[in-house]
Amino acid sequence: MSLIFSYSVRVAARTLYDKTRTVCESDLEHCARIGRMASDNLDRELITRAAIELLDADGLDGLSMRRLGSKLGAGATSIYWYVKNKDALFALAADEVFGAIDLPDPHTVGWRQAAASMAHGLRSAILEHTWLGPVFGTHPVYGPKMARWVDHCLGIFTLAGFSGSRLDWAGDTVLAYVLGKTLSESAVSTRKPAEMADLISRARQTAEAFPRLRERFDAPSEGDGFDFGLDVVLDGLEAALRPRTP
Repeated sequence: MSLIFSYSVRVAARTLYDKTRTVCESDLEHCARIGRMASDNLDRELITRAAIELLDADGLDGLSMRRLGSKLGAGATSIYWYVKNKDALFALAADEVFGAIDLPDPHTVGWRQAAASMAHGLRSAILEHTWLGPVFGTHPVYGPKMARWVDHCLGIFTLAGFSGSRLDWAGDTVLAYVLGKTLSESAVSTRKPAEMADLISRARQTAEAFPRLRERFDAPSEGDGFDFGLDVVLDGLEAALRPRTP
């Protein structure tokens, strides 16, 4: 099973109304059914933008229907007229972020440049919205804008020459690299300066007993290595497309 499509499977298993629809689609139906009951000036887009602002400021734990309602000048009950629960709210917020990722045409720039742009776009989104990475592992996240992003990724690797399961695996490989590299960066960025200073101090003390580790610990930084790793991954995918000699 493809890692990319595991999101839709997980969402389908947890959708309340129809197990073949995504959380975002179910939420749209929820809005259509009872949204006319609302008597305020709220709408789903306004709520989603406000939720992203709260998540950016305070993380997953900082978002509640009560805080969101207060930010919008409405009661928590009003929010439920538009979004049925927090899972749906997280899904809408994440989907909105995916909608902002630039998707250059692989037929124009080439599959490799398009794949690199896709990877950098996702990385930038996770670093800008540090709650996005943790949401993947704890909440069902799949909506039309994320589906568009996934479809774009499949188009990239189809153009490269992959098909069938290898098409899924190619996308998964790049996605796994981006998530693995970026989630650790994102976690570090949320630590307080004093906490980071203490962590670095303790790590330095531990490194003293290991000469190679100590040497690398004190070496000047030459960047974060993201592009190096991404090039290695894309080189590997290119190699996988070449016929193997006996």
